[in-house]
Amino acid sequence: MSQEARVQNLLRAARRAARRAHAPYSNYTVGAAMETEGGEIFLGANMENAAYPSGLCAERVALLLWRSAGGKPIRRVAVWTPSDPPGSPCGPCRDALVACAPTAEIWLTGPTQSLGPAPIGELIPSRGGRVPVVTRKQDG
Repeated sequence: MSQEARVQNLLRAARRAARRAHAPYSNYTVGAAMETEGGEIFLGANMENAAYPSGLCAERVALLLWRSAGGKPIRRVAVWTPSDPPGSPCGPCRDALVACAPTAEIWLTGPTQSLGPAPIGELIPSRGGRVPVVTRKQDG
C-alpha cells in the first residue's frame, strides 16, 4: 500500500472513530486514529460526561489503547472533527501526543478538508509553531 493510501486510510479511520463518540452535550464528535511503525491502527473517540470536565478526549483514548497494546512507535496521527477548518487537539492532548509520539506526523481532518502533514511537535508553540494549512479534498 502506498503512503498516500495509508494516509487516506488513517483519515477515514479517524472519521469512523468519531461516529462512535458519546457527545450528548456538545454534539462535537471527535475521532482519533494512530498508526504505528508496524502498521497497527489504534482508534479513539471522545466521551462526554455530565460531570464536566471528567470526559475523555479521542486522542488520549487512542493513546491509552496503543499503550495497553505495547506502545510501538507511532508513525502518524489523524484527528477528525466536525468543523471546517478541522479543530486542533486540546492542550492536555497536545502534551500527551508530543510526549508519546514525538517523531510522528499529524493530520487534522474534517468534513471537507484535511490539514497536514505536520511534525507533531508543532502542536506546542514553544516547539516550533502551529500546524501548517494544507487544503485537500476529502474522499469518503
